[in-house]
Parts: sequence; C-alpha cells; structure tokens
Amino acid sequence: MKNKIRVCAINLCIHSAAFALLVGLNDIAHKLYKAWIGDFGSRGIAPGSVTLLVILLFIVFDASAAIIPLKAVKISLGVAFVLTTAWFLLPSHPLRAAFYCVAGGLLTFASISAASRLNDLIFRTGHPTSAD
Repeated sequence: MKNKIRVCAINLCIHSAAFALLVGLNDIAHKLYKAWIGDFGSRGIAPGSVTLLVILLFIVFDASAAIIPLKAVKISLGVAFVLTTAWFLLPSHPLRAAFYCVAGGLLTFASISAASRLNDLIFRTGHPTSAD
C-alpha cells in the first residue's frame, strides 16, 4: 500500500511539473504571438477564457492520468485531452487549438512516460508497467 501511495505521489509531482511547463509555454507563446502579429482579436471567446478552459481540461485529465494505475487508460486520457481540446477550439480558434493540442498532448504523454520510468527506477520492479 505504501508503494502505491509513493507511486501516486511521484506521478502527481511529475504531472504537476508538466502543468507548470504548459503554463510557461503558454506565456512564451503569447508573448511571441503579440510581438509577431500584434494583439489578439477576440472571436467570440476572450483569450483568457480559452486559456482557462484548456488549463482546467489539462488539470482534470492529467490528475486522472496521475492517479489511475493502468497505462492504457493513461494514454487514453491523453488522447481524450487532445480530442476534447480540439473539439472545443476548432474551427473558431485554429492556432490556439494547434498549440494546445500539440503542447498539452506532448506534455501529457511525456509526463506519463517519465513517471513510468522514474517509478521503475525507484522501485526496480523489472516489469515496465507494474509501477504504474
């Protein structure tokens, strides 16, 4: 039971780092966009609302992926995050949809992989999915 709690804690830490990276990448992308194109033009949804929506989706899907032990379900949650984000943002916000789907999806899958490898390294189970 202690190992399951430790695995869950490690997973939550890694997924939290992925969340922090997504917020940082969002700020960098926002500044680059404003420097290159200019201010955002609002098309029905304010940029802050879109960012908040994607962040909330990312938190829900990544927190779920962090606490669920089955790797197939974790990967399914990553795919569901990408599809849900695309469904909400397309066709009204294609550039934001591309950024959030790619950045959020890659960070989700990278955090799943990193957590799995770190748990295997720490607990030395020998089986690649048993620590998840």
